[in-house]
Amino acid sequence: MKGRLLILPISLLGLIVGCAGAGYREPARRVTPAGSWAPPRPRTFVYPEDPPVANAEAIDQLLDAYRRQGRVVLVDVWSIGNPASRSRFDAMVDLHASRRPSGLQIVAAAFDNPGQWTPAIAPFLRSGRCGYPCAVVPPSAQSGVAASLGHEWRGQVPAVIVLDRDGKLAGELIGETPFAQIEALVDDVLAGRHQPIELAEGPGNRTLARARTLDLSAGKTVARADSKGASLDDVGAMAGAIAERFEATIEWSNARVAVLPFIVAGGPDPEQAGKDLADAVARVLSARHPGTIVDRAEVDAALARHKLTPLGIEYDPTVLSGKVNWTHIVTGSLGTK
Repeated sequence: MKGRLLILPISLLGLIVGCAGAGYREPARRVTPAGSWAPPRPRTFVYPEDPPVANAEAIDQLLDAYRRQGRVVLVDVWSIGNPASRSRFDAMVDLHASRRPSGLQIVAAAFDNPGQWTPAIAPFLRSGRCGYPCAVVPPSAQSGVAASLGHEWRGQVPAVIVLDRDGKLAGELIGETPFAQIEALVDDVLAGRHQPIELAEGPGNRTLARARTLDLSAGKTVARADSKGASLDDVGAMAGAIAERFEATIEWSNARVAVLPFIVAGGPDPEQAGKDLADAVARVLSARHPGTIVDRAEVDAALARHKLTPLGIEYDPTVLSGKVNWTHIVTGSLGTK
């Protein structure tokens, strides 16, 4: 049983793409009372008994398979424990059924513990007669999937990521978005009325760091910065660009700025790459404003003491309230594109 919970990109791909009907139960043709043929009702996906666990590689393979079919793909990021993402599932099922003939494919990505699959996730999907695949993305793989797919999205639930027929990012809707807005985005992409979001340019800019500074007292983002590099090792140049952008947005005379480890996907040691970039940003800012940057040991100790993660803080910075005496935090993601 232990082996069944491993992340298996290849088997997951074969299981849920359904290019020749695999994973689907296709109803027979219907005949109207007048005797004329009518298309079958929307097909129902047959979900496996064991959790289809996926990481960024598996999700990328699945989406690439749909790209080769020329489909627009909507990735619905949800969680069985998130009421907002559950409440729109019926509308998603209807959207998939109505737009699939035009080229839409929905893929659900449940950001949940795989142990929730059998008792909760699969029964929920079956009860709603969901007609598209769902992969379970465990906590250990969520930051990688977010870095692989998103632009502004950092792993928050719920979220909608839409890719055009070429597999390029066409739009992302984060949080409790009105469903009419989701529907309008899908229709625009299906009709080609969209401008793809360019994430990186040229072979020399394959790594993208995205960062933001949050003022903890005001509870808001005060600056954002993007910086491109040639690889995950190119932290020095990226750190300089990020620090320069943020420097003018902070009142340094009374500041205590904590630079959190960046959320990273890819590379031989992604956790260390995220820490290396954070350390590089901290070094640049500390050289310019001595005494204002929180020491790495203090940052790590605070996260461990309060059982917090950079992704969790990114999603809800209020979790730091009353726990630290920092005035600002710098947080972000680093990934190859």
